[in-house]
Amino acid sequence: MTEEPVKPKPKMSPERQAQLNRRVAAICAVFFALLAVVFGAYSFHQHEDYAVRTSPPEGKTTEVVVDEVTEGRFCSSSNSSSNCSPEYTLAYEVDGDRHTTPIRKELDAGDTVHAFEGSDGKWYVTEDPGFGNSRVAWMFYALGGLASLIFALLCVRSWWKIPKPT
Repeated sequence: MTEEPVKPKPKMSPERQAQLNRRVAAICAVFFALLAVVFGAYSFHQHEDYAVRTSPPEGKTTEVVVDEVTEGRFCSSSNSSSNCSPEYTLAYEVDGDRHTTPIRKELDAGDTVHAFEGSDGKWYVTEDPGFGNSRVAWMFYALGGLASLIFALLCVRSWWKIPKPT
């Protein structure tokens, strides 16, 4: 048995290589531009969510006394107990209607809080900014969007500099 010699792969022509590089750069630009849009939209959503939770419409709050506090746990994933934090559900009355609000800040029955009805129809307590949201959370997503936009612009710049095959 004799083996036939393996023929080396033909080298890619410079025109073919330039065409391939331009396609890769275009795909890179589109991917990072879409990622920037997603991060930007989520950043806006986080900012608006924080605003709804912490600033009452027209600045109107109602002082209420907490009737009951239930302690529980808030877990970010159902199968892991390491990502849990304490959760306190406050029960209070506003204009004869009973409402409950989950918060992270520990309060006791008899404490006075400022409650307001958010633009989404739910009741919030100004003493707590809300679950999974903070004053600066939206900034992290905005930075992710900005970084993605920079990468997209670098990909466009690469695409522009690669010679166009003739």
